[in-house]
Amino acid sequence: MAAFNLGDVVQLRESPSTRESASSTRGVVVDVKSAGELVSIKWIVRLTLEGDVTTHHPDELRSLFEWQKWQDSANQAAG
Repeated sequence: MAAFNLGDVVQLRESPSTRESASSTRGVVVDVKSAGELVSIKWIVRLTLEGDVTTHHPDELRSLFEWQKWQDSANQAAG
């Protein structure tokens, strides 16, 4: 099971129960509960749920560390 930290950028993993393409989702970890068993995500990009917070089991999520690192370097360059 992946360990997530506050501020991690994540996306949904592909699964039969996911109706949308996982690659079209991006969110930020805003809470980690029950010793990491539940992770709350505030969605930046997710059809009809942008800005909303939903809670997931860590196995449903994938970290986008490389994407986050790229965003951080772009923000530093801009500011």
